[in-house]
Amino acid sequence: MGLGYSVISSKTEGLYFGQNQKSTGSEDGVNLNLGLSYDISKRFFLQVQYDYVRTKDDYNYLGNTIVIKQNLEYLKAGVGFRF
Repeated sequence: MGLGYSVISSKTEGLYFGQNQKSTGSEDGVNLNLGLSYDISKRFFLQVQYDYVRTKDDYNYLGNTIVIKQNLEYLKAGVGFRF
């Protein structure tokens, strides 16, 4: 179990209505997470983790402040190796 603060940055590039578009951005917010790990052997383990991140961004558009709130959810699974 965990509680923290996350910063998520992104960069996209591609075609949008026939024109090349590039954008970068970042979001941040409180992160709550739960995880489990299971030892397969002395060196290898499996891990599953769920992260919930609550973000809030304020934008100024044509003199108006727009507030965008998002709930980001991530489910991560993997195999680990201990050195």
